[in-house]
Amino acid sequence: MITLEDVSEQLDAIAALDPARVGDWSDETVSAVLAAEHAAQRSVLNVPSPRPVEVDMALMIRVLHNLATTNGDPLVRVGVHAEGVREIEMPYSKRTQGNAEPDPTPTRRGSKAAKKTAATTAATTKEGTS
Repeated sequence: MITLEDVSEQLDAIAALDPARVGDWSDETVSAVLAAEHAAQRSVLNVPSPRPVEVDMALMIRVLHNLATTNGDPLVRVGVHAEGVREIEMPYSKRTQGNAEPDPTPTRRGSKAAKKTAATTAATTKEGTS
């Protein structure tokens, strides 16, 4: 699993390339964001043991995105909106995957609709003959 040291190393690497992109976050803030994003990820994924590298990579992206967009507010979980996170996490999602192909079997019209149509037709015929 991603640790505080891993996030700090990644932030240092980003700061070396573009110092304007990295804020001045305390270890407590980074740790709180890491814990919040880990909990959010765990709530939507079925992660096997041992943890796949892809899931850890998605967690790192979630944390970095959260820090960059919310100034480190751990209560705001925006990591899933980071680019590529959904695609990386999709194979482990708890949500059922939709079927891309539509069902070829025709659907039967409900019996209530058929009875209503028959009753309306009978009433119209009765009125016309009186």
